[in-house]
Amino acid sequence: MVASYVAALLEPDYAQWNLGATNKPTSLTYTYLTKLPSIYTANMREANGFTAFTDAQKAAMAKIMASYSSVANLSFVEKAQTSTAASGVGQIALGNAYSTSMSGWGYGPGTTIGGDMWMSTAKTGWNAPIAGQRPYWVMMHEFGHTLGLKHPGDYDAAGGQELGPFLPLGQDNQQYTVMSYKSHPTMGAVKPQTLQLYDIAAVQHLYGANMSHMAGNDTYRLAGLNNYIACFWDAGGIDTFDLTGETRAATVDLNEGAFSSIGARGSNAAVNNISIAFGAKIENATGGNGNDRITGNALDNVLKGGAGDDILSGMGGNDSIDGGTGTDTALFRGRLADYALALDGTTLVLTSGVDGTDRVVNVERFTFTDGTWTFGDLAAKAGAPPVVPPVSPTPPASISGNLVTGTSAADKLYGTNGVDIFTGGAGNDLLYSAKDGQADIFVFGKASGADRIFNFEPGIDRLDLTAYGIDSLTDTALKLTQGSSGAVLDFGGGHKLVLNGIAVVDLVGSKMFIESQTDYVPA
Repeated sequence: MVASYVAALLEPDYAQWNLGATNKPTSLTYTYLTKLPSIYTANMREANGFTAFTDAQKAAMAKIMASYSSVANLSFVEKAQTSTAASGVGQIALGNAYSTSMSGWGYGPGTTIGGDMWMSTAKTGWNAPIAGQRPYWVMMHEFGHTLGLKHPGDYDAAGGQELGPFLPLGQDNQQYTVMSYKSHPTMGAVKPQTLQLYDIAAVQHLYGANMSHMAGNDTYRLAGLNNYIACFWDAGGIDTFDLTGETRAATVDLNEGAFSSIGARGSNAAVNNISIAFGAKIENATGGNGNDRITGNALDNVLKGGAGDDILSGMGGNDSIDGGTGTDTALFRGRLADYALALDGTTLVLTSGVDGTDRVVNVERFTFTDGTWTFGDLAAKAGAPPVVPPVSPTPPASISGNLVTGTSAADKLYGTNGVDIFTGGAGNDLLYSAKDGQADIFVFGKASGADRIFNFEPGIDRLDLTAYGIDSLTDTALKLTQGSSGAVLDFGGGHKLVLNGIAVVDLVGSKMFIESQTDYVPA
């Protein structure tokens, strides 16, 4: 069944390329017109002052095509115009004409002029579109028509009757879709720089989702945004919204389909300007210097408040919550009595059927549905730290969950059946994999000490050395030797990893490193 917000953006007859085959990859040709095609007669608006696209328009169009192809299985191939006949141009034709009544117009697939898109030279800024401003948005909007998207409300600048279904009035705006005539309700004259939440869902319905876009471990650096509206599609990996250095208070929600408020709108705070596309998974978030509110999702999140008096909520999953500096609050969805409490150094561990197992540090206040307690209150209720079992190459499977995180001391950490992510932290740690054939990850940072890994499975388990920028055994920053008890990876300064019982020769040729992260910085 098609979601209502998708149906509201599709032509009633689902006009599209590859008609009748939704969710199908599609390649289209496009032409920057140099002459008016003969199909446009003298009495048609396109014949009034025809001109070719400027270089600035072509540059903007390339970004817009990339925006569509980054979220959907669409590819675009340029075809030079060879004649004024239909065979002399691509499936999508792009040109300018003079119209005082419209800023631009586009024709949907399925007609003789289907796929053609026009910009009006009568409007300010038409020849040099800038992302975030009206002419650029008009181009995104009209290009949506050429791919089969319609208006989400009963309006049409060309005077035609728009057929339903339509979006509810509260969603018929550019917070949700570039196909709406109505501006974002809280961002003034600022226009979207990307396709929005419902646009991505609709174009993916027609042509399938692009599952190779931002499929690695990506960091979206979102500090310093001003007049920026965007929706993020991310196909996979362990990803982070990073607001380090942001001075304004931010609201960050990692749930798909949710909106966040990050950065500024001129001299004011931006509101609901950032969203996460349906189907995209963002795992982690780091706040800035303001009093932030950060909400996780059902995944295992790493939430860091940074400076300021922050409010953090892990929601589902086994989360790691670090309030940072300031007076911070962690929110939980159950009553205090629903949680088992344990103290691990300065980290409070809370386990429940509602919120999973969360590890919380540098947080002063804990709010449950039946009240608020301080860290001191809960530390006293937790009592002494849990007893750590003796070293054993085959530890019980109930000690740790998927996120296995140590303290600044020398820790003994045990994995479970399933994929575990070990972070020993400072101190000389002993890390025990369950040796269950699952791809466990061992994170080793510059603050780590001399750690030893038991039951490492070459070719299956991975080392995350991205803190050192290392993703190869041949990296010059890494010294690999054979020790008496296993392979030794020495980083200098007393920082090293020992893979107990593993020979160096067993590592050669195996894929054992997490590749360095990809940073995404908005244009």
